[in-house]
Parts: sequence; C-alpha cells; structure tokens
Amino acid sequence: MKNGIIAVLGICCVGLGAYSIKLKSDISSLEADRSHAELLIQKAQAEEIAETVEEDKTADEKAGQEYVATATEVVPDELEEAERERTRDEIRRERMMEFVARFDDPESRLNMIDDRLNRVDGRYSDFFKRSGLSSDQIGILKTMLAERDVLRMEGQLKRRAAYTDAEREALAASMAQKNSIIDSEIASLIGEDLAESLEVYNETEPYRRSVDSLSQSLSYTSSPISEEQSEALVGIMASAADSFEYSNDLSNARGRFINNYSEEEISTYFQEREAYEQLLIANAREVLDDEQLAIFVEQQVSERESLQRRVEGGPGGGRFR
Repeated sequence: MKNGIIAVLGICCVGLGAYSIKLKSDISSLEADRSHAELLIQKAQAEEIAETVEEDKTADEKAGQEYVATATEVVPDELEEAERERTRDEIRRERMMEFVARFDDPESRLNMIDDRLNRVDGRYSDFFKRSGLSSDQIGILKTMLAERDVLRMEGQLKRRAAYTDAEREALAASMAQKNSIIDSEIASLIGEDLAESLEVYNETEPYRRSVDSLSQSLSYTSSPISEEQSEALVGIMASAADSFEYSNDLSNARGRFINNYSEEEISTYFQEREAYEQLLIANAREVLDDEQLAIFVEQQVSERESLQRRVEGGPGGGRFR
C-alpha cells in the first residue's frame, strides 16, 4: 500500500515538472511575442514621425520659396541701385515720420519731457547750485529746460523728414518762435541777468563736460584741478572753438550723413583737428601744471581717435555701415 502511494506521488511530481516546463515555455513565447509587437509599434511610430518631418520640411521649403518670390516681387534683382536707395530712403522717412508724430501727441510729449529731466539735472547742477533760486523755481526751470531739449529734438527730426527747402524754412521759423516763447518764460521766472548767465552756461556746456571728465581723472593724482582752473579751462576751450574754423566740421556727423563727405574732406578735417588741439594745448599751459597738462593732452588725443574711428568705420565706426 505504501509503495503504491509513493508511486502515485512520483507520477504527480513528474507531471507537475513537465507542466511547469511547458508553462515557462509559454510565458517566454508570450514575452517574445510582446517584445516583437512593441518593436513593430516603435517602427511604425518612427516611420510616421519621419513622414511628418518630411511633410513639414516640404511645407517649410514651399513657404520659403513663396517668401523669396514675394520678396523678389517687392525688390526685384534687376532694380537699379538708385531705385533701391530711393526705396530705402522712403522706408527710413516713413519710420521717422512715425516717430515725429509722437511729438504731436500730448501724452508722448510729456513722457519725453520726463525722460529729459534727469539729464537736465546733471547738465545744469552747477548752475542750479550757484543760482540762488528756490527749490520751486529750480523745479519749474528744469521742466522748461527739458521742454527746450524736446523742442530741439523735434526740430532736428522734422527737418530731416521735410521734403522741400520751403518746408524746412517754415519749420525753422516755427521752431524759432517756440524757442523764443520758452526763453521769455525762463527770463520771467529767473530774471534777465540770470537768464543771460544761463545762456552762457548752456553754450559752454559741452566744454564743461570735457573739463568735468578731466577733473575726475585728476582727482586720483597728486594734482587735482581746482574750481578756478576748471572755469578758466572752460573759457579757453570755448574761445578756441569760436576762433578756429574748419573747412568742414565733422564733429557732429552721424550715421549715413558721414557719407556726404569725401575721403579728402575727412582727411583734411583730422589734420585741422590736430592743429586745433595744438592751439588748445598751448593756451591750456597758462592754467594747468605739467601733470595736469599731460592728462589733458591724453584726453584730447583719445577724443580725436574715438571720433576718427566713428567717422572712418573702425570699431564702433559708421562711415561704411
């Protein structure tokens, strides 16, 4: 009996082992089928993506061709250079007119005046300190000076945008009248004498900036420049500028307007600029010591070289842009 039970158990174990082997085989087969199916899905997805990319590429190429065709229609290759330049001038004029229109918008004009207030404060700070005006008067004066700056910018841009000499002449008369009104209001606010002092200060302001820069450079040396020396040097620079005449003054030339001058005119200007520097340095010897004068000479050379790079198209230059 016991032997029979053992035999039956042995047969069951053999059967279970065989079933286990078959089950593992089936599971492996299913896993292989699933892996194969996943590979097929990934391949199909990859093919679909490739087809989409190719379609997008074709669409982009088509759109690019249409853009080139449109651009060619607007500015055809055979268009003469003079016509191209005329087209560019018209585009620049349109953009300029868009900006000029802001001067006639009250809100935009007030924003411009606000933007100029900080600059006015910096440029005229010394005058305000010496003026003896009250804080309220200084506040009103700053606004008037900012308005005058905006008026100057308006006149410059509108002159560039004008088509004819008659338009430019009418504009100049209009701007002169508006400036006269502001000048009268300033004189009423601060008095005639102080208004005259303000105009002198305003005319010498570019030289004051240069002297202020020199003063900052010398403040780190053993020979700082005094207030008396600064005022004397401002006078010397203003006097030299008034007495010296250039064949063509390029100091304020900007952007494409530099192209209005020939290479010979540009070369002549910088030769004359060096002669002007020598005159300026000779006069500056009267108020500066040797160390101060050496820094002043370096400053003048640096300013000339910076202007020359801008005019002749070097780093940061603009002649051939």
